[in-house]
Amino acid sequence: MKNKKSLKKLFLPGFALAALLVILVSMSGCVSFSSMFHGTLPAEQTNTNEADSKLLLIGVDSTYPPFEYIEQGEMIGFDVDLANDIAKRLGKEIRLESIKWDTDFKLLREGSIDLIISAVPYNPEKDAIVDFSKPYFSMKYMLVSLSGTEINTKDDLAGKKVGILEAGAENLNPEYLAGFEVVKYKEILELLDGLKAQDVSAILLSLPVALNLIKENTDSYKVLDETISSQEFVIVYRKGSQLKTMIDTAIAGSKTDGTYDTIYNKWFGLAQ
Repeated sequence: MKNKKSLKKLFLPGFALAALLVILVSMSGCVSFSSMFHGTLPAEQTNTNEADSKLLLIGVDSTYPPFEYIEQGEMIGFDVDLANDIAKRLGKEIRLESIKWDTDFKLLREGSIDLIISAVPYNPEKDAIVDFSKPYFSMKYMLVSLSGTEINTKDDLAGKKVGILEAGAENLNPEYLAGFEVVKYKEILELLDGLKAQDVSAILLSLPVALNLIKENTDSYKVLDETISSQEFVIVYRKGSQLKTMIDTAIAGSKTDGTYDTIYNKWFGLAQ
């Protein structure tokens, strides 16, 4: 959980500013974005029967692009598109509620929202208080080097120094790292500075961070490789929620018919 919080600091402050500006905005249509940032919804807005209700109240911490963020007054992102597809398959509408990151899922457990779709890493320590979906997203890491260097493939890095954040190293297979001399950094800016100074020949970045870096600096960096990590994101429900099986089935259908891949490629196409 801590890893996600630290990653949010890597993106432009404009995302946070946009989130604040849009708090009082209400949108119509299939999806609406509530002005509630935190607190408890009025009782009449709380679903008493999640499975039968035509409206799902979904908690989203909208500060984590490209999973969920505010752009021009609208909440968008991978999780938002996935939530819309789930709603369509279940014949329901959704309302997105902007919530603060909370490792104890207080609003969910109190009944203010029905579920949380917000790039939440699975945490077995919370199994006693909430239910989790099957993993719907496995985090990738990208191996990135500077453009204009002689490093062009992963094999070129054999025996060379490769930087990674301390918080992310535990998510990667030790066998993948075995061919490098791994250098761990505490902060992302130190990691990037290490690459720019060529203290390391390449760095490993989680997918959202790598995408943001490369899109903003297309001529400065190149992707050498990508690898799957052990970090998986899940949907969070109240304990015993009937929605868990329904939504797991909906996501399985999305993956089977290719809709999930379409959504994934829209937001993470650079990683393909």
